[in-house]
Amino acid sequence: MLRSQAHCAGHVIVHLRDCGVLHLSDEGNGPCGALVGADQLKIQTALGAVAGLFEQEEAAVLTDGHAFAVRRGPEAASSLDGLLAQATALQEAVLGLTVGSGRIRPSPFTTRYAQYGSAVSVAASGRGRG
Repeated sequence: MLRSQAHCAGHVIVHLRDCGVLHLSDEGNGPCGALVGADQLKIQTALGAVAGLFEQEEAAVLTDGHAFAVRRGPEAASSLDGLLAQATALQEAVLGLTVGSGRIRPSPFTTRYAQYGSAVSVAASGRGRG
């Protein structure tokens, strides 16, 4: 098991080394730094570590708890690249919302955050995430 704790405390990614299967559990849901306990940096770190396992051929099959898809080889790598791109784009957008010396107002921030999240999910995956 790989302890990620990105979406919530105690979250893990399961790697069945002998058969080459890696199950992302909730990490395949895409960027979600707005959830209580979620940590965008941990999401990026966990996805990067998983991508490394595929690059090193330590894993061959990718599954997750949201898409209910089985991805192999290049398709798995492409999926992970897309998830990393989503997480990175959302993090950059959110950092842009917090620039400046003024007070951050929750309602406008939340509205803009939701807009960025939707745009990132659609742009990176070709469809929205639910």
